Amino acid sequence: MKKIAILRLSALGDVVLVIPLVNVLLKAFPDAEISWITTKQTVDLLGPIKRVKWVIVEKPRSLTSVLSNRKALSGYRFDALLLLQASFSAHLVSLQVSAQRKIGFDSRRGKDFHGLFINESISYEDQHFVDAYLSFARKLGVVDHVVSWEGAFSNMDGEWVDRELPEGFPRVGLATSPSKKERRWSKGNYRNVIEYLIEKKITVFLLGGNSNEEKSFNSELAAPFSGKVMDFTGQTTLPQWSALISSVNLLVAPDTGCVHVARALGTPVVGLYAVANPFLTGPYMEQQYCVNKYDEALYKYLPGSKAKDYHSRVHHPDAMSLVYSNEVIEMVDRVLESLSE
Repeated sequence: MKKIAILRLSALGDVVLVIPLVNVLLKAFPDAEISWITTKQTVDLLGPIKRVKWVIVEKPRSLTSVLSNRKALSGYRFDALLLLQASFSAHLVSLQVSAQRKIGFDSRRGKDFHGLFINESISYEDQHFVDAYLSFARKLGVVDHVVSWEGAFSNMDGEWVDRELPEGFPRVGLATSPSKKERRWSKGNYRNVIEYLIEKKITVFLLGGNSNEEKSFNSELAAPFSGKVMDFTGQTTLPQWSALISSVNLLVAPDTGCVHVARALGTPVVGLYAVANPFLTGPYMEQQYCVNKYDEALYKYLPGSKAKDYHSRVHHPDAMSLVYSNEVIEMVDRVLESLSE
């Protein structure tokens, strides 16, 4: 195996979950050329990874982007393409990749006619996304592996953290804005947690993206606390964002990409789960501090056969209301106590 390509375009949390697979391939094939076909945003977040060649493409939203991707990929020939994303945009990009073997997901996890774009597939298992990605290595004959995020986040902006963040510990970050509204916890619950943290003399940071909705949500959340909460929503580059997550002692977050960045960087996570299964999408092998209301949400809002599916999502606006602020505060205390031991 001389040339291996990985194709995973987005989202930020998902690309972080691919890093253990990359490290397994680097170790198993020391003389191989490993290429990762992805977007510039991934490169900005992860930085250079030794022996990994970035092949930057655009999401194919127009004829112009399709033609641009064709040009970017035209000179490459691979022994194997690992198609780690079952989406229409990833499939379009994969059509422009020349590879003898195109390995993808099984029929249960392959969406958007995924099976038409591959000639081999991994076997179905009830497993975390990290383990699903590692299954691709087994298709290449790799049996033993160690899960590691080593080598990624090489461009974290620690100098920005030292310059912008106040000295003193502990620090707690709250990532309030998942990609889907159904996963969002209420302002009232977040305020209860913030009030508790401020009473304990803990520095509180709010994290979020550039959308007006995220900025508005966190601005309204911070308003009652008279400058005692530092709101970084929409104010950080990706290297600064990862450095900020690395600098906090604890992250409180629903099912969002911040969770996976924190896990990769060794930051403990209090995860808030009701919509998705934390054993599928939670902090990998570190779910002990998650408030897990997934099963309760399944049987309350999704009765019947779907409630038994490992991958089911509870698409209900009230699902996150099953997570109570006193439960989250209890988990926060457990983490902070463990850090002081």
